[in-house]
Amino acid sequence: MKRFRRITALLLSLLLLCSSVSALAAKKKAKATATPPPLEITADPVEPPEQIQHLLDIVYNEWETVNGKDQGKKNKYTTWYNDYPWGKNKWCAGFVTWCMLEAGIPQAFEDEVMKLEEGVAPEPIYHVKSSKPTTMVPGYLHMHRTTDIPQKGFIVQYGQKNNRYTHVGFVYDVVPNADGTYRLTCIEGATMNTVRMYVYDYNPAAEKREKNISLVPQEERTGTESKTFTYKRHGSDKSWYVNTFLMPWVPEDNNEGGLGAIALRSPVATISQGNRWIKRKAPQERRLLCGGSQAFAPYVCFSVSPFFSITSKIFVINWRQPSKSAERSAPPSLP
Repeated sequence: MKRFRRITALLLSLLLLCSSVSALAAKKKAKATATPPPLEITADPVEPPEQIQHLLDIVYNEWETVNGKDQGKKNKYTTWYNDYPWGKNKWCAGFVTWCMLEAGIPQAFEDEVMKLEEGVAPEPIYHVKSSKPTTMVPGYLHMHRTTDIPQKGFIVQYGQKNNRYTHVGFVYDVVPNADGTYRLTCIEGATMNTVRMYVYDYNPAAEKREKNISLVPQEERTGTESKTFTYKRHGSDKSWYVNTFLMPWVPEDNNEGGLGAIALRSPVATISQGNRWIKRKAPQERRLLCGGSQAFAPYVCFSVSPFFSITSKIFVINWRQPSKSAERSAPPSLP
């Protein structure tokens, strides 16, 4: 009888072991959640909302005020998060979030953002509050706010050969080049442990993402190299590249004043008014159809099902261009 029990126990143990191995194998074969593709936005630089303009003024003022001074292992760009030394060149995301806080940009930490409905931001202008790129980027991905096209006030996120989430900074200015590339002026914290301005050419259509940064031709350089300004690459090994741009604001959502622009390129249409969503998200099985044109406002929009049965909700949208007062003057001359 004892022998029978031992054999039975052994067989049960083997059965449990096999079940565990099978479950583990199935888990390994399971596909990871797909990363949302970069959002398609207008390829032309547009003027950002006034709150983003204010943010850029703060960023530029910090660049001027710091003036190349070493910021040590602990500074105001780190103490908003905690009072511990971060180490030199470790506070790039801290700089981004500090500037966002100073500008009054609505924001939340990554764990709170990840609880939101995927593809939805609580406000038209919104930031993922973070002290490091590795927690900032996933939050923006969850909101579907990443793109390959730069705009003023976006966050440029760099990668390196062995690290996709190396560094972040602000896109301060964007100028299209004749060949389809962009000349970017970026202001970034924690490079050479200070706040620096970088100017370089970026190619969103590069065959290899790792090669999408190129130097400004020597004959086109008007600035003077210094500890605060450079045309040089971030790293001496030439491995830095633009991984993506994080979008605190979406150009198609930008409309100063009245009921706003509709992001028709997105599979989910949105209507906004000021800083509050009027219709945050249309169900996946519905789309907004609009009649009218820019020249003949207002738009009349209504929701239809796949079988073209019209719902009772009708939106009248007074479309207009952003006010001229919101236009930003040309960026200051390069140093």
